[in-house]
Amino acid sequence: MTKLPGAVFIIDPAKERIAVTEARRVGVPIVSAVDTNCNPYEIDYPIPANDDAVRAVRLLCSCIASAVLEGRQARELAAMVYEEESVHEVLTFTPEGGFSTASEMAAASKAAEAEAAAKAANPDTETAPAKPSETEAKKEGNTAS
Repeated sequence: MTKLPGAVFIIDPAKERIAVTEARRVGVPIVSAVDTNCNPYEIDYPIPANDDAVRAVRLLCSCIASAVLEGRQARELAAMVYEEESVHEVLTFTPEGGFSTASEMAAASKAAEAEAAAKAANPDTETAPAKPSETEAKKEGNTAS
């Protein structure tokens, strides 16, 4: 290893006494299954579990492995999002079958909120249908504004 791990996962800290002592000495957090024969105060993140049953050990190991893989995927996704921050406009697929930018979607959302507020304020009168956006007009082939 070129550097210390972020954490150590130990199934039986009573049996793996050397690993617990070494991790505590170098300051590595310990995640461990703690049974009645273990001291939970030595463990940074104790998991109350039976460390003697094979099925329990399999379950714990599979859960920890799944969490590690999920964390790695989340870290990779966060790195990809961070790299894409330099993109100024993000295109989003709309239910109408087209693409629009975030600013167009925000404007459409504000218009819908204003229309809903107007209907709530005066439910007896009907409002005129909204004017199609430039994107919708381009899709339909209308260029008149």
